[in-house]
Amino acid sequence: MTAKKTLVIVDHPTYDRSNANRRLVEEMRKYPDDILIHNLQSAYPTGTIDVAKEHCLVDNSDAIIFQFPFINSIEDRGRKSSNLCPLSLSLCA
Repeated sequence: MTAKKTLVIVDHPTYDRSNANRRLVEEMRKYPDDILIHNLQSAYPTGTIDVAKEHCLVDNSDAIIFQFPFINSIEDRGRKSSNLCPLSLSLCA
C-alpha cells in the first residue's frame, strides 16, 4: 500500500513576488516523498477549477494544508469562480 502524502494547496496571485510564500514552498519541495504541492494559479490560470481533479487530490491525501495570503486569494477566487468555496472544502458540501 502506497503511503499518502500531505497535500499543500498554494494560491497566491503574485507568488513570484512573495518572499514568505515562495520560501515556504521551496522548503516543502525538499520532501517530495511526503508532500505534494498543488499551485492553483499554475493549474488554473483562467480561474476555472476542475472540481473532480481537486476532489481526487483531496481524497488521496492524508492531510491538507492551505497556503495562501488570506485576503487576496479569497477575494480574487471568489470573484472569478463560483466553483470554489473560499473557507474550506468541508464547508462546501
